Order: sequence, then C-alpha cells, then structure tokens
Amino acid sequence: MRLHSGRVFYSDPEPPSNRPVGRPYCHGKKFDLKDSGTWPGPTREHRCVTDDYGAVRVRAWGELHPKIPEVKWEA
Repeated sequence: MRLHSGRVFYSDPEPPSNRPVGRPYCHGKKFDLKDSGTWPGPTREHRCVTDDYGAVRVRAWGELHPKIPEVKWEA
C-alpha cells in the first residue's frame, strides 16, 4: 500500500495510572511517516533477494490508527 508522506498515525494510549476525571485519551504515541525517529520497532519484517529488484525489505506496523477529524453536525 502507498501512503502520502505527510500521514501521521497514533498508537493506542497507555492506560492511566489513576482514575482520571473526564474523557479518556484516544491517541498514544505519534508515528510520523516523515520522521523515522518516531517509529517504534516494526511488528513484522521480511527480507529477501529477488532477481527483478535485488534486496527487498518490507516492514509492517500494527495497532496504529489515524486521527480522524471530528464532524460537527448542524441542527
């Protein structure tokens, strides 16, 4: 799958240490495609050598979600 380089994803939030008041957090750590410093280790990785492309490395990260903008409904 191809993604735009400006996309940002988020992990699930850490569970709170105490019982906070208010709405729980929706997003955890940031995964910015432009900044490899924000990338955790991949969930899966595959490496191989092909006749057509040479050395190939495919990495995948699971349990990430995009931030979806809130929809404001008008009455």
